[in-house]
Order: sequence, then structure tokens, then C-alpha cells
Amino acid sequence: TFDATAFTVQDAQTSTKRITLSATTKTTSTDGFIISATISANDLFRIRGEANLARARATTFLTMQAAAIDDTQNRDVIAITNGKALQASRVDLDTVAPTLDSWDLDLNQGTITLSFSDAVNRTSFNQTGVVLQNTQASPTSTLSLSGATVAQSGIGRVLTVTLSKAQLDTLTASFLLGVSNVTSFLKLEANTVADFAKNFVPTRTLAVKKYTADTKKPTLNSFSLNMNSGLLSLTFSESVQALSLKPTQLTFQPVGDSRTATERYTLLANGVISSANSTIVTVNIATSDVNGIKGVLPLAKSNITTYLSWSSSMVSDMAGNTIDAVAINLGQRVQVYTPDTVRPSLSNFTLNLNVNPASLVLTFSETVRASLLSVTTLTLRSRNNATFQSYQLKGGVASTVNSPTMTVTLTTEDLRAIQKLSTLATQRSNTYLSVTDTTVQDMFALKLNALDAATAKQAAQVIEDKLKPTLTSFNLDIDSGILQLTFNEIIDRSSINLTGLVVQPDNKTTPVFSLPLTTRSVITTTGNSHVFEID
Repeated sequence: TFDATAFTVQDAQTSTKRITLSATTKTTSTDGFIISATISANDLFRIRGEANLARARATTFLTMQAAAIDDTQNRDVIAITNGKALQASRVDLDTVAPTLDSWDLDLNQGTITLSFSDAVNRTSFNQTGVVLQNTQASPTSTLSLSGATVAQSGIGRVLTVTLSKAQLDTLTASFLLGVSNVTSFLKLEANTVADFAKNFVPTRTLAVKKYTADTKKPTLNSFSLNMNSGLLSLTFSESVQALSLKPTQLTFQPVGDSRTATERYTLLANGVISSANSTIVTVNIATSDVNGIKGVLPLAKSNITTYLSWSSSMVSDMAGNTIDAVAINLGQRVQVYTPDTVRPSLSNFTLNLNVNPASLVLTFSETVRASLLSVTTLTLRSRNNATFQSYQLKGGVASTVNSPTMTVTLTTEDLRAIQKLSTLATQRSNTYLSVTDTTVQDMFALKLNALDAATAKQAAQVIEDKLKPTLTSFNLDIDSGILQLTFNEIIDRSSINLTGLVVQPDNKTTPVFSLPLTTRSVITTTGNSHVFEID
């Protein structure tokens, strides 16, 4: 009988560094004085794993229990105990280096599995000596495994390298390396890993044996939004194709479950998307969309009113796996939120005198709150200083929708007052506008940057009045001989031709009687006006 579990290999006659063989070690010898046993790979790995054990004759001793083997009469062998261990008469050292037989790549798990011909010493493994490359020779894309973690299995013959998050992201972001089994090669440099006898595995470059493609869908881990710059930063679970990102599939909403809310905003433009394939993709949201978001209350006014939902076509990873859609009832909350801290400014304005009623179109640097626009704080000036003509509006009707552009319809009173000032607002060169910090606020309650007389903004355009004036009414006092004419706008007094006025008894084209005025009639009203009296 032979019982391998009764044998123990140790490093000295008396020792605590001891390896007891397992039942996997067997003998095929027949009865006799010499029994040979083949040490199993598992036991050999355990022995090799102990430093300074069985490294030479001086560190190789054997003990055995009485039950280790019987003689032909079934009598137990005499035990050899610890303290009296038997030294090996000869130790043949391991001089054969193991070889790298194959390797596997699993992009789902982010692991590389190295299989060797014999057990290797994990502690000798130097990750910097392992390089992934896209071709057998002269690669154009490589990735070092420096910093990856290593585990050992398969009785020491298998090393499993787990890529770091950064390494896996770099690998999956590439269109050249690790895209398929055709672009997956591994080079093992010299002196990278050795067996327990310090025989180093020779250098070798192998094509991948088993390639497992990435089949996992990407997820959005987090996002940040800067309402000052309009920068949206999206962080994904893995590298995604930047060009696959479709911002128009993103919807901002004020709460996680937005099924009953209407204050949502879906981006209408792509904006400017970062070009690098990466786990982080940024979008400079189009100005029109930034203003659109700002115009919706209470959307994206704080970190607790900023959520995102999206469709499945929003983005794809490098393997073409699309992200799972997130419905409006499962919106994801912003992680980092930066509010708008920049005060709005008046960017430009247009005065349109060719419409009835005339209007001022104000364009601000961002969306402003329509309900807070104070028309009476607007002052038209003929120059950007205080010494020329100016007029502060007394009224007017403003737009009611939050927007970067506000239209103010001028009152008849204000228009007539402006028209009486002959050097104000007749053309772009004499049309300026000053505002106060109380004129309006943006959607974050920030006051408008004031423009005083010295900094008043020149009009971007003045659309001149080309509408013909109309006579809206007249009164004729027979007793006094006074004819009063009322027009819809200010009339240039010098342009009135009295001989063009005819008094007639009815509105027929050919009246039965008419009386043209003569040059003996006199305009008694002085200056330009919309009402004239004629004597």
C-alpha cells in the first residue's frame, strides 16, 4: 500500500516549513526496495511556492508516518518523524523554463488570462512586461498592463490580469486595438515572469485564443451642468463613441418623475460635442437651448430641479451597444450643478418705426423674465452722453414670454413725443438706449447690467417710418372760422399744403359743392404736431 498523505517534505531535519503531499500524488511502482512516486502538479505547485524549500539538497528533507507504506507482510514501515527527517541523497533542480501557451481577452469582465506550460511564481510577475498590440509585428496601437491586478489559479499555470478602469476605458475607446480577435495580440517581454526556480518565461507574441467582445450596454453614471457656460458633462460606465452622441435625445426635467409635469425641455440642437471617444463626453449646449432651458420655470434652477431622461438612441459604446432608455418617470438627478451667476446685459436693440404701432425689440445676453420688464426705465438718447436729446418711455406693452428677446410696443403718446424731437431716433446714428438695473432680471433673479447716459447702447437697426400719415379726424368751427386737423402721427408743419384741403358737404368723389382752401388761410399751430389749427 502507498499513502501519499503520510509523506511530508520539509526544509530541515526539524522544521515548521513543511508540505504534506496529497492523495493526488501516486506511484506506479511494483513491490520492491525502491518505490517511485510522481508528485502531482498540485503538490509540486505547493512545494515550489514555499521559499527555500527543496531548492537544494540542503533544504530537502522527508518525514513519513508508519502508515505511509507496508511491507509484503502488511507490516507498517518505521516512521520518520520531524526532528529526524531524512535528507535527500540527490535533488535535481528545475532548469526548464515554462512557456506562454495561450491567452484570452474578455472585454465584458475586463480580464486577460495567461496560460503557461508550467506553474509560475506570481510574485515574480512584472505587469510592465506585458503589452497588448494590434498586430503581430510593427503595431500601430499598444497598451501596457502596468498597474493591473493579478490573480493566480490552475495550479499556478494561469495568471488572470484584471485591467484597471483606466486601462479598460483606453482599450475600449480604441478603434485599432482589441476591436476583435484580428486586432488582439499580446507580447510577453523577457524577464516578465519566472517559475519558482527562477527560470524566466521566454519572450513571445501570441494572437488571442479566446476573444469575448463587449456586449454590455453603457450606462450614464452621472452628469454635471454649468448654467453659466452651458456646458453639459456626461460620465458613462465605459468609453462611448463621441460621434454617436445625440443631444437632441436628452430631456431636462425638474423632477425625477415628470409624468405629471409639463416643465420639460428637450434639446433642439446638437451644440458642440467633444470629439474624443471616452467615458466622459461634453456638450456645449447651443445658446438657443440654454436660453430655452432658462425660460422654463422651475427647470434647472438648482441641483434639486435638474434631472435628465433620454432615449435609447442617445449614445452607443465602442462596440455599438446602445444605452438603455430612461423614461421621464425615472429621471436621473444632476451630480454637480453650477447656477447662473452672470448678470444679463442688453446685447442690442432695434427701433421699428415702420409698423403701427412702433416697437422696440430688445435682445439680451440671455433669457429674461418677461413679467419683470419695466418699460418706464427705458430711455432713448440721441448720443451716448447726457447733453443731447433724450426721452424716457412713459408706458408701452411688453412681451409676456420669457425669452432673450423682448418686444415693447410703444404707446401713441411716447411715439408722438419722440417724433417731436427732431434729432432723436430718426436714424441709427442718433438712436441710443440706456437701461437701469431694475429694467429686468434674468431667470435666476440677477439684475440687468445698467447702461447710463455715457454707456448707452447704439441701435443695431432703426427701421425708418415709411408709412403714410392719415387724417384721423377734423373739426370745423363756422363761427370762429377755425379748422382743426388731427393726424395719427406727428406731421412736419412745413410740408402742409393748404390748397390741397377741400371742404365739401359729403364724402362723394364728385360732391355737389366743394370749397378749396386758399393761400389766404393761415396755420396758427406752431411747430410740428399731430393736431393743427387753420384760420
